[in-house]
Amino acid sequence: MDAIMTDEKKKQYTLRISGANRTGLIVILYDMLLDYVEDAIQTAESCGEEPLCKEKHEGFHFALRHARGCIRELSESLDFHFTPSMELFSLYRYMDRELARAERNDAVAWIRPIPGMIKELREAFQTVAEQDGSPALMENTQTVYAGLTYGKTDLNVNLSDQGMDRGFRV
Repeated sequence: MDAIMTDEKKKQYTLRISGANRTGLIVILYDMLLDYVEDAIQTAESCGEEPLCKEKHEGFHFALRHARGCIRELSESLDFHFTPSMELFSLYRYMDRELARAERNDAVAWIRPIPGMIKELREAFQTVAEQDGSPALMENTQTVYAGLTYGKTDLNVNLSDQGMDRGFRV
């Protein structure tokens, strides 16, 4: 199974999530959703002809299930007191239906237009996130500093010592 969510990618998302505010979390969900949808498309395309070849079947379904999980989280985060929420909900339902159809039929054709939609939505939420000055949702998280050290290509992550009482508070 060729999963896009490598250990390195998980660490990057974990760091981003620990320092994100509410709007930033939505942007991160869009990034994760895009990663999973693109992974499903790449996995299917590596088979060549449709229907999906047996050796890529598991990876394709893994990516689609996780993409649908991201859509579920995005849907549940909507606040229906605001006008755009119903339109976003309809769009999320459409994307989820197409992902389910692709999963049911082992066919990538249903999901080809979805990355473009995700990118547009992500761009809009990124603009909002840049204007959102609210604090991070998690408090007292470990500070991470990254920088180049001894070698020209070595990147090391250093964690600052924050004492024994460090923990996550939401």
